[in-house]
Amino acid sequence: MKTEKESFSFGRYLQSMRLEKKISLEKVSEETRIAISNLQLIEQEALEALPDKVFVKGFLRSYARAIGADGDEAVKLYEARLDMVSRLTDAGRFSPRSSLFAWRNLILSITTVLAVIALTLYGVSYLQSRIPQPETVKTPADSEHSEATLPRQETDSSVKKDAKLKPQNKLVLDITAVDDTWIKVIIDNKDSKEYNLNSGENLELEASAG
Repeated sequence: MKTEKESFSFGRYLQSMRLEKKISLEKVSEETRIAISNLQLIEQEALEALPDKVFVKGFLRSYARAIGADGDEAVKLYEARLDMVSRLTDAGRFSPRSSLFAWRNLILSITTVLAVIALTLYGVSYLQSRIPQPETVKTPADSEHSEATLPRQETDSSVKKDAKLKPQNKLVLDITAVDDTWIKVIIDNKDSKEYNLNSGENLELEASAG
């Protein structure tokens, strides 16, 4: 009898007690006023076909009392069975297949974000390249004055020095992959480049600002 209780089988527990005492379902139904069909569902443990658990607990106590069994034990086994079914249902919701879909959606989301960043970088670079650069106009008087006061070699040296003082502005995109992913980047209106990044890998890209 102890083995029956430990199996979380409330229906088998009551059925074994009833058969051991040679009591028919008709007699139990007559004494408890419970329909024979409901008594059969209890013994079969047809949880989906049974009424609400509040009523089932009352049925179990009445059934147990009619055959001299422990009503509290029957209810305890019934609740344990409900808990076991609930856990199995929850485990099914988090199957490996559903986890695979979740990871796939995450990777697609990350790829989309990286693509948006790349497009934004390209857009900024393109707009800045369209902005006209200011030009310095030298008047003839300034030209003559410069040639008269400075040797030609010094003038050339000054031009080179000014050129060094004008660093080319660049845009830098630093990408760190949070998972294995693939991105496609177009920089400065040149051919697109594709990159496969592993999780944790860093990629630094530069683009001209002008």
